[in-house]
Amino acid sequence: MTAFDNKLIFIGDSLTERGFDVKEKGWTAQIANHFARQYEIVARAYAGYNTKWVQPIVDDIIEADIAPDAEKVQLVTIWFGSNDGAEPTSPHHVPMAEYKQNLINIIKKLRQIPRSSELPLLL
Repeated sequence: MTAFDNKLIFIGDSLTERGFDVKEKGWTAQIANHFARQYEIVARAYAGYNTKWVQPIVDDIIEADIAPDAEKVQLVTIWFGSNDGAEPTSPHHVPMAEYKQNLINIIKKLRQIPRSSELPLLL
């Protein structure tokens, strides 16, 4: 249990991970700095992952970081696609139709959490 009344959850690939690089003034680092001592910032960033590979992990993220404090979660960002969009010969590549369905699956899982229909998602 944390002392924070609000939570921001960042889920993504290396762009989310590098977003916490303070030296580079990363986007998530700036948000974390702006909301310091107001929000608990939770980063679940997986460099090299695509929407297919993260599917089994999404349930763990929901169970550990979102569901127990659903009323405190003010925003969830889902930032995947840079690896999915790799060249078709790359093991990271995910075809567009599958990429779309993978994102839909993630959103459906998030929407199953009580109160989550009100939860803002940023894709």
